[in-house]
Amino acid sequence: MHKGKTLYKSEKCEVINCTSCGFAHVNPLPKQTDLEDFYEKKFYQNVKTSYFDDYERDHDWWKLNYTELLNTMEELHKASPKQKNKKRMLLDIGSGPGLFLNTADKLGIDAMGIEPSLQAYKYSKKKYKCNVVNSTIEGLKGYNKKFDFIHSSLVLEHILDPLAFVEKSKAMLAPNGLFCIIVPNDFNPVQTIIHSLGKPQWWVSPFEHLNYFNRKSLRRLFEKAGMEVVYENVTFPIDLFLLMNQDYLTDPVVGKACHLMRKDFEFNIEKSKSEKFKKDLYKAFSKLGIGRELIIIARKK
Repeated sequence: MHKGKTLYKSEKCEVINCTSCGFAHVNPLPKQTDLEDFYEKKFYQNVKTSYFDDYERDHDWWKLNYTELLNTMEELHKASPKQKNKKRMLLDIGSGPGLFLNTADKLGIDAMGIEPSLQAYKYSKKKYKCNVVNSTIEGLKGYNKKFDFIHSSLVLEHILDPLAFVEKSKAMLAPNGLFCIIVPNDFNPVQTIIHSLGKPQWWVSPFEHLNYFNRKSLRRLFEKAGMEVVYENVTFPIDLFLLMNQDYLTDPVVGKACHLMRKDFEFNIEKSKSEKFKKDLYKAFSKLGIGRELIIIARKK
């Protein structure tokens, strides 16, 4: 039974901070068959209509962030002496256009993806020659390989049973393996302030986003699955622009300008070799609960 404080309410549904699940989610939840139909046939066609073009425009920025994340995972892996020369194996769940897999391959990691959208699957095969399976993790059967790394970005908010998803992913990890999850950081302090100034709860999009996590609830989910959280961080808190009256929610031109400033900030950090400053700054953001997305890496015990 799903019960908890109501965080959002519309005529069709609500979002509750569910006491039994330990995180916020849509209530009532849709059927699994409806979700599968949506992501396999409609997501990129109807929702992310310009996604592939936008993604390629930001190619260098994505690659910068992917490389940084993969290097962090390598550092955290702490392989035993027998594994030092072993090629790492990575599974990307919800691999999308394929640039994360391509970046991993170029870093010497044996990377494989799972992608339920036929359109994204075909794009990644053609554009980046990725090793991808057109499936959901639930539909992946008879696959017995164990991975050193599993990565899943902006997927968990769409999943009907997040705990089962984490547990199934954990079972596919090798001993000492790492699972990296990235999710939107919603109902965060900056969003709450902006909402108090009269803006709607724009981050709530029922059906597309079923689950809503914060740092504590995401950590709790991993711990419930018997994993050890070894790293926490966030991405740039772009919501701050809204407090500067840069309304990227209603004006696409402002949105592009804000996104460009975010990219310039991170590119200039790289050019000046100030990675430690960025790491310390983003850790401070994380402690304050702000940042557009949450990043958590957990180790299989």
